[in-house]
Amino acid sequence: MGPIINKLLLIIAFIWTTAYGNSLAAKTYYIDPHGSDSNDGTSGRTPWADFAPVNARTFHAGDEILLKRGGIWYTQLTINGSGKADQFIRIGTYGKGERPKIQRSGNPADRCIRLNNPAYLLLSGIEVCNGGAGIVLFYDHSYHNRSVYITDVVAHDFKGLPAKLQGDRVSWSYGIGITGVEDTPNDQTRVLTDFKITHTEVYRTGAGIAIDWGNHHCVDGAQALSNKFAEIQYADLNIHDNTVDPISFVSLFITSTTNCTVRNSVIENGTKYAASGTGAIQVMYTKNVVLKNVTVNNTAFNSCPDNVAVDFECDNENPTIVDCTFKHNAGPAIEFLATPGNLKSATRNAVITNCTFIGNDWAGKQGGYQIAVVDWEKGQTPTAKILNNKYNNSKGTRFFGGTGNTTKIDLIGNLNMGDPEKKPEIIKDWKFDDPGNFQNWKNGAYSNGIGMLQVSHGLLRGVITGVDPSIAWADPNGLRIDSATFLRIILKNSTAARYGQIYFLTAMDTIPDEKKHLDFWLFEDREKFHTYDIYMSTLKNWKGKLIQLRIDPEQGKSVGFFEIKQISLLRK
Repeated sequence: MGPIINKLLLIIAFIWTTAYGNSLAAKTYYIDPHGSDSNDGTSGRTPWADFAPVNARTFHAGDEILLKRGGIWYTQLTINGSGKADQFIRIGTYGKGERPKIQRSGNPADRCIRLNNPAYLLLSGIEVCNGGAGIVLFYDHSYHNRSVYITDVVAHDFKGLPAKLQGDRVSWSYGIGITGVEDTPNDQTRVLTDFKITHTEVYRTGAGIAIDWGNHHCVDGAQALSNKFAEIQYADLNIHDNTVDPISFVSLFITSTTNCTVRNSVIENGTKYAASGTGAIQVMYTKNVVLKNVTVNNTAFNSCPDNVAVDFECDNENPTIVDCTFKHNAGPAIEFLATPGNLKSATRNAVITNCTFIGNDWAGKQGGYQIAVVDWEKGQTPTAKILNNKYNNSKGTRFFGGTGNTTKIDLIGNLNMGDPEKKPEIIKDWKFDDPGNFQNWKNGAYSNGIGMLQVSHGLLRGVITGVDPSIAWADPNGLRIDSATFLRIILKNSTAARYGQIYFLTAMDTIPDEKKHLDFWLFEDREKFHTYDIYMSTLKNWKGKLIQLRIDPEQGKSVGFFEIKQISLLRK
């Protein structure tokens, strides 16, 4: 019986291997427009003609799907399946000639390639164009995926996607993007680690390359935070002429990510228009984003808010910009925002170093600063070190500043390569060199918060005694103000308050209200005098003749004192 049983076992093993083992062996499939779907598709001599046989299959580790060079297809390629760490699924090319092209019909719903739950996958050498979106990675309740690489791809002419989110949660017309769906318990579960895009060109799109995920929102509406994706690398990218009006708002959209590096890449003419604003690179909900040797030039001017090169939108931790170049962007080279409604809106621990800034914010989009901090939300203070950079300002601009809280941003060793920053014209100076000469400054009409107001030792000083302290100046003859005028206050504030306030009246608008007021942020160092430049021109009523000016040296703390060396009304 022994020899017979052994022989039966060998026969069963042979049948199993033949029937099942070979079906899982890595295979290579060929697609050529001149082939036939009745072929087996397993050799260059017997290729399939289109994507129908591919779209119907699930691929396995080591499989290859090769498109004939010179071929053009007009339908969507869908890849199902994932590889293994030592056996990637590969989508590539064979033959000679131009790279294979997937060209859709220009409809917003058109996609060129959809990768369903990809992992351990390499896509290379293909051109995609003329649809609503190009290459879409879609993860359907799929988590902890790894290693998707895209290289040597050209993606262009993706446009027309409406602002409303599509059924496949593709938010914008991008060349390459990631999106998907999850259930609520997995809102912050990692979807993909180790994603690379290299040696790739993208142009004439709405959103270039985007980590989308339903516009950084989970299916239930929660924000997708920084754990969603990790270890992302972009290198040797050429993104240019994203000029599709009115949808080209970004070239690189980086969100919901930890450890993302962009290096050795160029973005030229990277946006066109969006009502909410444009930025060649937009960054939000991230940790440890690095831009290294990246050039961003000529972000276009239009009527939208910012036209910025790099936009730190909200909740970014430890971003670094090093060895980068920013030239002739209509808005700032770098902008720090703080989108309201987030627990941690401000960018934290940013480092900007060894970069070159030439002629940015020439359109004065954020007050005329190459690096701008914008006051979007009270209580949000970005922290950063800006060191060892070189800059050359456009006429009427400065290297750094803004309406937001700049008190925790350190400037160290930055070199002006151009003309000195122009000294502003003095319209009115109030200096307190004569003891007892208040120069028409007194306790504000509504103030019971200042005691012992005096002028001595070159200072206007007082003690904070209430919650709404103010000093006021008035002159019925008025001072001429316009969009180029601003206030400068040299102030020491010993209270624990975070901000002060400015109110004003003009000859054309004599009724006090909150529309004629602006906050300014206070440095935490209470032992030193600090210079505060307050750009009132962000308020539309700041025009005509200034007849009353009120300064609240602090708000809400009511303990301590203040000292003012000088108050100036200046013109840029």
